[in-house]
Amino acid sequence: MDIRDLVEIQRQRQPKFRKYFYESKALKVKSRIGFVLVVKNMTQFVKKSEIYPSIAPDHKAIYMSLSLSNETPRGRGLWKFNDSLLNNEYYVNKIREIHEIFKLVPITPS
Repeated sequence: MDIRDLVEIQRQRQPKFRKYFYESKALKVKSRIGFVLVVKNMTQFVKKSEIYPSIAPDHKAIYMSLSLSNETPRGRGLWKFNDSLLNNEYYVNKIREIHEIFKLVPITPS
């Protein structure tokens, strides 16, 4: 997570608090297998991060609310991929290179 500059917000804010994302009563197993990952420089905007019961019998729901300023410039609210970029050989090769790099970076909890 350090490579991508991420933090697990639940553990950062409440390191001793024990709520589990996964719980199997039949197997008598509990785990904090889930993560609420946030880029380090965005943690200041996380207002609340909670774990709630869900409709899945063994997994919990994760809730996170952000407090973002209304001063942040915003666009029309719609993003559409410019598919003409797929005709650009340089662009396609660059995306393939980036994809290969990210495939090599292990995603493991720290």
